[in-house]
Amino acid sequence: MSEFWTKDGSKLVYDDNAGPVNAPVLLFLHGWSGSRRYFSRIVPLLRHVCRVICLDMRFHGDSSSPAHGMHIARLAADVNEFIVGLGLRKLTLVGTSMGCAVIWSYFELFGCGSLDHAVFVDQLPLQNRRNDWNLYGYGCYDEASLAGIEKTLKTDLKAVAAGNLSSCLVRTDVPKEILDVLYSDVLKCKPEALATLMRDHTQLDWRPLLPLISIPCLNVIGGPNNKVFPMEGALTVGKMIPKCINVVFEDCGHWLYIERPQTFSNILLAFIQRQILPAASNIVIKN
Repeated sequence: MSEFWTKDGSKLVYDDNAGPVNAPVLLFLHGWSGSRRYFSRIVPLLRHVCRVICLDMRFHGDSSSPAHGMHIARLAADVNEFIVGLGLRKLTLVGTSMGCAVIWSYFELFGCGSLDHAVFVDQLPLQNRRNDWNLYGYGCYDEASLAGIEKTLKTDLKAVAAGNLSSCLVRTDVPKEILDVLYSDVLKCKPEALATLMRDHTQLDWRPLLPLISIPCLNVIGGPNNKVFPMEGALTVGKMIPKCINVVFEDCGHWLYIERPQTFSNILLAFIQRQILPAASNIVIKN
């Protein structure tokens, strides 16, 4: 475990798995209420080929939880400081859920020219319901549903952690020790920070930005039994980015990289090694 300090005095905790000399770098960004430890099943499968860095974003895991900066743009600014501070090159950003929005905000603020690739895991371009968007999220999509989440966060954070497990997983073969981490790391978060972040995150519309992304991208999503997002909505991300591959994990949900770590790692490595290239058709991973 290592520490990085931002210019505003916030501590960001991360794990750095060095990998071979001059190896490509993978920087993993977790989702809302998650942590760097959510990637524990895939790090051992990747570090023999890549330098693998897993970051606790502010308000999450073992990183600082200051009284300011509870919005996606601040998390993106942290990522930029982190990349510059560590002098990362040959870099691929991998975002899961809200981590995708952090990458999109990073692109909007700082551009994507310094990166080799980007990987997005199961996120909608817009979570809220609007007149021109009916592929919204299942759990939080308007003021009423947001108010419900805010109330539960304030009164019963353990219920939020348990709800994450039941909604984000489809498969039932995830080891108990992994489930314990997925549950316990939610409890490290401050409810008010999570509530404010969720309010900012769900109303952001990234559809105008996605066609401007110029680097090769991979968009990996859960299948039709996903209980967090509609599959058609998540597929839209890959359709809107010019050089992007859509991959559907048919038997998985929102946390597909936890449910099928070996398959996910194989797809990720094939992508960064250019064994699969952007194409119009989708890749479907079946049972």
